[in-house]
Amino acid sequence: MDRQSVTPTPFDPLMLGKRAQRVRTEKGMSIEALAAAAGVNKNTVVRFEKGLSTRMDTVYRICGVLGVSPLHLVEGGLVQGKDYDIK
Repeated sequence: MDRQSVTPTPFDPLMLGKRAQRVRTEKGMSIEALAAAAGVNKNTVVRFEKGLSTRMDTVYRICGVLGVSPLHLVEGGLVQGKDYDIK
């Protein structure tokens, strides 16, 4: 059986943060509201959206509140019918 080579999606924390920020703003949610709903400090959300180091459990909490998976934010593309690819 032949295996096709698969090119992994490069991980860019800044893109992840920008995509999360886009989802948050389109939902009309403030940084403070997201932080409260995710049970994290507002500075944690700011750091995440700036692409700075964020623990994975925190990423999952933020994504859970936003209603998206971390994978969708990493890959961009369609999330709930919307294109979150930053161009």
